[in-house]
Amino acid sequence: MRGRVPLMDETLGPPSIDVIVLGAGGAGMMCALTAGGFGKRVLILDHMKQAGGKILISGGGRCNFTNLGATSANYVSKNPHFMKSAMSRYTPQDFIALVEKHQVPYHEKKLGQQFCDNRAKDIVDLLVRECLDVGVKFEFETQIKKLLKEENGFRVVTSRGDYWAPQVVNCLGGLSLPKVGATGVGFELARRFGHTIIETAPALDGFTWNDSDLKRYQAMAGVSFDCVMTAGKKSFRENLLFTHGGLSGPASLQASLHWNPGEKVHIQLLPDLDLKSHLLER
Repeated sequence: MRGRVPLMDETLGPPSIDVIVLGAGGAGMMCALTAGGFGKRVLILDHMKQAGGKILISGGGRCNFTNLGATSANYVSKNPHFMKSAMSRYTPQDFIALVEKHQVPYHEKKLGQQFCDNRAKDIVDLLVRECLDVGVKFEFETQIKKLLKEENGFRVVTSRGDYWAPQVVNCLGGLSLPKVGATGVGFELARRFGHTIIETAPALDGFTWNDSDLKRYQAMAGVSFDCVMTAGKKSFRENLLFTHGGLSGPASLQASLHWNPGEKVHIQLLPDLDLKSHLLER
């Protein structure tokens, strides 16, 4: 897929590209295939060797690609109305229809979670195929160095030369998981164009032990059980996993999104048991 798109030639004019999408992750590919579906000539640029790095490791390698119960209320945002609008236009059922179109086998694991039967690469492959079907082109191993506003469009300065298009979409993602290609370039580009960047913080990241807790609980590493975990005003009933370094599992990951440094986390280990009544009965 590399080398199909000519670099900008000052003598011949810009290449035939309507939209350049920066980033070949899930957001970038969905953006590109949607624009391509409207007849736009789209090019995706990415510094990695392949598309969908985060997708490939999601869901333990099987990609929990959507959730039947997902609503705008499940998202933390300074602008909650954005998710209401986005999810009314494209629902979990819409993506499931796309999965079924490509005959990717999947199953519901728990609480509406949809997982691939085989591997997360099935989701990456279907997104790439959808892009190619509408004429989207990819350029991998292409470092984004600068984004410049010019008359009637944008110039993208990269490690492989300059590209030009009337429109550019920044889908470079956040700071999580540097090992799969995440960087702060997307934030920096947005900042240069005058956008306000909300202070970032770890999310869906679990909790780590302090020294005293590590000694107390390290023997429980590998133990998982159902619980209710509360951080701030939000509670989640899901599995909790003790690890060598702290707490993980769905309950911990979700609670971490609503936790602030210095706050307490409450864990109800017996969510179906009224402890007071149980003790009185005994």
